Amino acid sequence: MPLVVCNLVLRGLRKCGLQVSDKQLPAPRVTLLGCCRQESIISIGFINCTDLHQRITYPHYSKEVIEMIKFCQDGHILPEESRFVFRTAILSGQAVESDRCVREMFSNTDIFVIEIASKLEYRYKNRYVHHVAIDPDFNVPSTIRGEITVQKQSYESLERDILEIRSLLAPKRFFIVTHYSSYDRGERHQLVQWLEEIGRVHNIRVLNPKKRLKGQQVDSLFEKETVLTHYSQLGHKLIRNVYRWEILKQCLR
Repeated sequence: MPLVVCNLVLRGLRKCGLQVSDKQLPAPRVTLLGCCRQESIISIGFINCTDLHQRITYPHYSKEVIEMIKFCQDGHILPEESRFVFRTAILSGQAVESDRCVREMFSNTDIFVIEIASKLEYRYKNRYVHHVAIDPDFNVPSTIRGEITVQKQSYESLERDILEIRSLLAPKRFFIVTHYSSYDRGERHQLVQWLEEIGRVHNIRVLNPKKRLKGQQVDSLFEKETVLTHYSQLGHKLIRNVYRWEILKQCLR
């Protein structure tokens, strides 16, 4: 089935409130570069979602996204080194490898969904690692864990990273998803504003879940946690529909 469908037809169907069967839609391959909040996408019937995020890592900040992209493209991190860099290796204690399967899934991806949810960067020497690397309950040696530095990213640094991500993925399509900021203040809110501004300046699509789920009660969208992290069943259902249409629009570009 061709990747491009008629934009006017889809727009007209949606305007009329008509449903379009997933069998009538394009079948893009999608890779998630973000956390579990993007896993709603897996259950969208018309897409083929890779499992690279489960195989390797759920990145939270921009330099971690870059680390994963480079790993999938050329395996710049050796398997033994992966044990303290990537989430899956840290949690399992088993190294991950940029093998032929990983590289093919990545190179055959049509659309990347990239979530940037934090300004905090976790660095060990010249590597940017997943935040669980500093948790003593997991499989990172204390000698390495003790040398991981945590720093807060600046706007300029974030902008450079976003442009590097675009360059690394070109000519592939992608869009950026922000975290859900329940308050109009604080670090999370500022990060959302930065991402939206960078998107406007550089013509990069940025999806803000809070704006797209406007009118919904926050308590109904997320599990009851001290820090909003995981969508509830309703939250996943609603955001899945948002992603469904966003991915369709990417197909039409």
